[in-house]
Formats: sequence, C-alpha cells, structure tokens
Amino acid sequence: MLRLGGTGAAVLLAGCAGGGDGDGGNGGTATETSNPTATATETATATATETATATATETETATATATETATETPTATPTPTEERETTLIEGFESGNLDAWSGVTSAYDVTEADPVSEGSYSMKRNSSSTEDTPIAWTTDLEVTPQAGNVIRADVAVNDNQNNACFGWAFQDAENFYFCRAYQAEDLEIYKRSGGSYTKFGDAENNNWSPGSEMHTWVVEWGEDGSITCTLQDSSGETVASVSGSDSEFTEGGIGVRRGSVLDNVRVTH
Repeated sequence: MLRLGGTGAAVLLAGCAGGGDGDGGNGGTATETSNPTATATETATATATETATATATETETATATATETATETPTATPTPTEERETTLIEGFESGNLDAWSGVTSAYDVTEADPVSEGSYSMKRNSSSTEDTPIAWTTDLEVTPQAGNVIRADVAVNDNQNNACFGWAFQDAENFYFCRAYQAEDLEIYKRSGGSYTKFGDAENNNWSPGSEMHTWVVEWGEDGSITCTLQDSSGETVASVSGSDSEFTEGGIGVRRGSVLDNVRVTH
C-alpha cells in the first residue's frame, strides 16, 4: 500500500484525475516528488555571560586644608647705643692751682682730709663770706657742654658749710652753680654779667654731711634742663633739685665760695 501524504498525495490525486481521458487509457503514473524535510539548524544561542560590573567605590578624597604658615616678623635692628666716655678733668694731683683764675688765694690744695681720690683736694682756707669764685676755663682735657653729665666730689669743712660746684664758666662773672648748705635747701643759680638768679630750689632739711665726701651729679640737658643730685659716699641720693636755663651751653669748672672740691669728671 502506497501512503502519500502531504504534497505528494495531492500530486497523485491530480495524476489520477488526469487519467480519466475519454479513451479510458492508462491512468497517469504517480510521480513521487521528494519533499525535502526541513532540517533543524542548531542556532547557537548567545548565552548572556554575567560580566562582573566594577562598582565604583566612592573614595574619600582628602581635602587640602590651607595651613596657616607663620610669617616671620622681621626683628627690629636695635639702634646702636652711643658709647659715652668719662674723663677726669681735675683731681688736683698737680698740688697747685696754677691753671685756675679768680680769687685763688682763698683756696689751698692739700693732702689733708677729706680727699676723694689720689693725694690732694682743694679746700677753702677762710671763713670769710666774701664772694670768691675761681675757675679753670682753658686747656681742659674735655670742656663740659650741654648734653654732658658732670660729677664733682664735694664736702664741707670748718671754714665753710657750703658744698658748692660750678660749671659753664665763661669767666668769674658768668657761670652756673649748685650748692647745699647743711640743713638748708638745695639751690641752682646762674651768674650772668655779675648778677645772680636762682632758678632751682628743693628742700634738704635732713642733710648733715659732717666731713664725709659727697658727689654732685649735674645732668646738663641740651634743651637747657639741669638736674643736680647730691649723693652720699655710697651713691645714695640725699636730695635733688632741677631747673632750666639755656644761656650757657659750654664752659669751664669752678666754685663760688665752696668748701672742698675733688675728682671732677665729665661723661661725654
């Protein structure tokens, strides 16, 4: 038994139908047409490969913090301090007053006490109250001037109780001086053209010097200010007096009826 199916059966039937010619001839031969069978082609199916996706990890980025840098402040260069020199301008070690002018006969240079340094000091030899200024004004090693500090060792003796020192001597008629009487005020005077003017006064009621050497420290300002400080032998301040005058700006050293004088030096 021939079994045709599909398209082949249709062809065979068609052939049979064609065989029904009027002459009753042979029927048509059934031609078996080969119907190719569809071959299933294996298609490669792309398999999704799981790709590891790199997960971006948020990295903490260090934020640069501005660091305050210490700025080095320039150090101020100190102004050089002017060096000052102290010069001894009279210690009476010559044993005389040959360089001095004025009423020199009222004073002696002796080795008797009190003496500040060395062997000699100048002393008043009379108790007279006569005005007897004397001075050394020429050929000093250093002539004191405004801006200097002058120191002079002084004392009182039996002839005078007046501790006096003078500076800025132009001559016996023109100079400054400071003085201290026992248990009396400290004073600063100017003698100008022979006339005296007091321009400084301070109480000094407790001073009882005896024969001990004291020191006058005269700070003579360039602006005319003058401060005279009386110190005892240990350097302690007894009293001080100040004033101002600018008539004289330089000059020699001396006394105006002083008792004892020694060791005059100037810081310049």
